[in-house]
This record gives sequence, structure tokens and C-alpha cells, in this order.
Amino acid sequence: MNVGADLSVAGYDDRELSGYYRPPLTTIRLPLHDIGHKASELVIGLINGQELETDAENVCSVGCKLLIRKSIKSIE
Repeated sequence: MNVGADLSVAGYDDRELSGYYRPPLTTIRLPLHDIGHKASELVIGLINGQELETDAENVCSVGCKLLIRKSIKSIE
């Protein structure tokens, strides 16, 4: 079986080498800087006595980006 022709493979976190695999791996790029910034805000808030929100969707939301490369089978 050939990846990208017979089946699809995708990764998660866009490792540096993802674009160099054969075929290049489709992946999701995480905004690591934004995640770290939000985490530090939450920790500082907890240190200062703020309560953590119980609604998981409101605690932390950051955008991700899908990078489509050649490891995904076309269904056209």
C-alpha cells in the first residue's frame, strides 16, 4: 500500500521533519507560543487566588492549523 495513494496518514503537532518524510506528512500545527502564554496566565491567576473556570471550553482556547501535504488520499 502506498501512503497518499491507497490510504491516508496524518500527524499531530507538525514536528520539524514532517515536511521531509516521503511522502510529506499532513499534520496539525499547534500554536505552542500561545499555549505557553495561556498556561502561564492560568498559573499566575491561581497563584494570585483566582479560581479556575470549571467550563473546560472557557479555560483555554487556541487555534490550530491543518497543513495538508501529500500523505492524504484524494477522494475526488
